[in-house]
Amino acid sequence: LWVEEGLTQMMEERVTGHTDFRLNAEMLRRQREHWLDGNLETYLSSAGFSSPHGDEQELSYHLSQLVVRGMLSQNAPAFFAFANACRARDPDDAAAQHLGATLEDIVIRALSRPI
Repeated sequence: LWVEEGLTQMMEERVTGHTDFRLNAEMLRRQREHWLDGNLETYLSSAGFSSPHGDEQELSYHLSQLVVRGMLSQNAPAFFAFANACRARDPDDAAAQHLGATLEDIVIRALSRPI
């Protein structure tokens, strides 16, 4: 779900010419504090998108854009191969095959980038 949401939000941006996506020090701090304090599985399982807890939904949608944008900028063909493979098999297996890392490692890497 998080891959689809990241792509959907980016596509909406392309169609409308408007984006609410901002990556600044404050948002990155919020993302790191929330997800790296033991909540990452909630994101990876996609439960954060329907969470009633605090700002978890907002952070989930934002993180999806952050991760998808990063993967697309680094290696778009590998990202699209991964996204297509997710439909047919376990996403972690697809990530290992097409991106050379676990989903957890990919998200942690995205959160670790400097602004």
